[in-house]
Amino acid sequence: MLLISVAAAPIPRPLLHKRAFDAAVKDGVKQIVYTSYLGVGRDHSPLSMDHGRSEQYLKASGAAWTILRNGFYADMRVPQAAQMVAAGRVTVAADEAKTAWVTRADCAAAAAGALTTPGHENKVYDITGPALIGRGDVARLASQITGKPIEVIEQTAGNEQGTGRAGARPAAGLDLPPPIVSNAVAELSGHAATSVRALLEANKQQLLAAPAAR
Repeated sequence: MLLISVAAAPIPRPLLHKRAFDAAVKDGVKQIVYTSYLGVGRDHSPLSMDHGRSEQYLKASGAAWTILRNGFYADMRVPQAAQMVAAGRVTVAADEAKTAWVTRADCAAAAAGALTTPGHENKVYDITGPALIGRGDVARLASQITGKPIEVIEQTAGNEQGTGRAGARPAAGLDLPPPIVSNAVAELSGHAATSVRALLEANKQQLLAAPAAR
């Protein structure tokens, strides 16, 4: 069985996951594949803590388990890149955090591989894209792909305010997953993980469609 983790809810989501694990085992499920989070055991964010508890419940459920620790979705980078193209500039921190953004399609392919091929019982896989990418990298890629100039401004004490949404801080209020790159997508799915460049190239028209900043 594949259990895709739920969003935050009034009931703590680890308990919702536990209910699903227990019900599956009671109904005869022998192996459960669970979509967890890359930061488990590596940071102390609420997201990591929720998934860490869920993993503990899964391991105690009595079923064989496979844990897929997904990174953040690269698909989120497409509208962000479109904003950068429209604004023509972006502000990034000098020490901006980077992570190996992974597409939803690659996460799905990895899960399908874990479900349909043998040898994944009681294993943990880090599901990531092929390279560490930051906002500055996204801006440079978007500029190359669209032919539109994007000025990348390194944030200093003198320009901390940035340039609106496209110039917000690198993580946009998010705690990024740790800077880990793995080959698990290829191992589970049989094909290499999609790069952010390839994703942006496939969505070039969306990058060009955003209205120009005023």
